Amino acid sequence: MVRLKGVLITRLAFFLSLSVISQTSLANVVVGATRIIYPELQKEVTVKLSNNEGSPVLAQTWIDKGDVNAQPEKLQVPFIIMPPINRIDAGKSQTLRITYTGSSTLPSNKETAFWLNVLEIPPVGKNRSPNKLQIAFRTRIKLFYRPESLGKADKAIAAAESLEWASMGKTIIAKNNSPFYVSLVSVSDGSGHSVEGEMVPPFGETTFTPSSSMKFSPGAKVSYEYVNDWGAVKSINKNVK
Repeated sequence: MVRLKGVLITRLAFFLSLSVISQTSLANVVVGATRIIYPELQKEVTVKLSNNEGSPVLAQTWIDKGDVNAQPEKLQVPFIIMPPINRIDAGKSQTLRITYTGSSTLPSNKETAFWLNVLEIPPVGKNRSPNKLQIAFRTRIKLFYRPESLGKADKAIAAAESLEWASMGKTIIAKNNSPFYVSLVSVSDGSGHSVEGEMVPPFGETTFTPSSSMKFSPGAKVSYEYVNDWGAVKSINKNVK
C-alpha cells in the first residue's frame, strides 16, 4: 500500500487539487485492500475505508489511469465510485462501491490498469490561523480490470511465476508473455543486493538497472518478489537467459 502526502495552504479547496510531494505512513484512513481486481462480469466491487483517528474525517475518492498529478474533475474513466466524498466518523468505516460503466471499450485479451485514490481531508479547527499549513494524505492502490476470457486467479499467479529474464549490457529485462499485469516488489541477485520492483505490463517487458555490485550474467540466478491478487508477497527464483 502506498500513501502519499501533500501540503495544503489556507483553504479547504486546495485539498481537491493536491500535489504529491512524498510518501508517508501517517494517514488515519486505512484502505481495506492493497489492490482491486474488477472481473468483467461483476456488477460492482466494494472497498472498505476505516477511520482510525479520534475525530471525523472526509475522504475524497477517484480513479485515474496512472497519472499521479491528474486532476479528478478532468478525468475520464469508465468507472463510478459511490459515494465520491465520504464522512467517516471516528472509529467507523465506510464502504466504497465501484461500478464499471462500459462507457469506453477496454481490451478483451488483457488486463487494463487503473489507480484508486483516497484523499483524507482532516477537520479544520475553528481557531485555525490562515497562515497555518495543513497536511493531507493520499492513498493510491492499483485497480485491474480483468476480462472474463482470461480465466481465474490461478492463471494470474502462473503468469507472475513465469516471467522470463534476460541480461543486456548493464540491465536486466523482465518479459511477460501473459495477459496479466505482474507487480514486482523487488529484484535481487540472491546476494542481498536488490533493486525496487515495478509493474511488468501484459505482453510487455520492464527493464531494471541494477547497481554495479549486482551480477546478472546469463545463467545466473535472479530472485524476484511479486504481489498476488490478495496482496500477499511471493518470492520466485529463475535463471537469467
